[in-house]
Amino acid sequence: MDASGSSRPDAAPAGAVGNAAGAESVDSAPAASNTSARPGTLWIVSTPIGNPEDLSPRAAHILRSSALIVAEDARRSRPLLERCGATAPLATLRSPPSPVGKGAGGLGSPVGKGAGGLGSPVGKGARGLGALDALARTLRSGASAALICDSGTPGIADPGASVVREALRAGAAVRSVPGPSAALAAVVLLGTPNGRFAFDGFPPRGRSDRPAFFRSLAGETRTLVLYESPRYLRSTLKALAGSLGPDRTALLARNLTTNTESVVRGSLSSLAAGLSAPPMRGQYTLVIAPPTPSAP
Repeated sequence: MDASGSSRPDAAPAGAVGNAAGAESVDSAPAASNTSARPGTLWIVSTPIGNPEDLSPRAAHILRSSALIVAEDARRSRPLLERCGATAPLATLRSPPSPVGKGAGGLGSPVGKGAGGLGSPVGKGARGLGALDALARTLRSGASAALICDSGTPGIADPGASVVREALRAGAAVRSVPGPSAALAAVVLLGTPNGRFAFDGFPPRGRSDRPAFFRSLAGETRTLVLYESPRYLRSTLKALAGSLGPDRTALLARNLTTNTESVVRGSLSSLAAGLSAPPMRGQYTLVIAPPTPSAP
């Protein structure tokens, strides 16, 4: 039973649209057949951060019974959706680098030919409907949609917030299906004594923005949680050591819940020194302990 008192979202209406120009694209989307219908529900669905078995039965049910699924990147979401049997049209917020219909796993390529592939191939039907437009049409027709990200809980360090705002503008209810989060999975490994922490996502990339960002953390008394890419990891650890102190206790988690998971504890300076050159590929979460209270 979901939060709205219904055991499942509305059934998926049929329809197909083409690829959107620009940054958004969509496989297909239902046409609004009843403009007077009560708006549907947007479900914010948490997905695994590494281990596919962490998808909850409720999350899989919501994905299978939604009329439209809005994803961050189609190429990363399709395997999960196929695994759980979701066949709704897929609208994406990030276009692939390859041309539509070309290359393995390109957004325009039909998925699972002859085997119940996800949604409709891109390029058939109407053209020019973006992901947010498809979402608004779906919700205003009275059908329900699901929002997922590449991994974890949507709306945290990803474009999901724009989807939630569009659903609210359409008058739809917004509900959350909780589940995996790399930030939460990592912060509990540190053993923070009071449970208080601040999450800052990815540090800024701009050369002028980074120094100001790290300086702003110097007075923070809570545990800090950051995401970082391998490319910037060494630079970030060194900058944190400079602003927070080289001996500040920290934890560096990589690829949580997968068979390549690693968790390393130490000081900020020792974590930076222990990195391979270049750092191994993967998804990194950095947890930094609060400063040690000064002796009276």
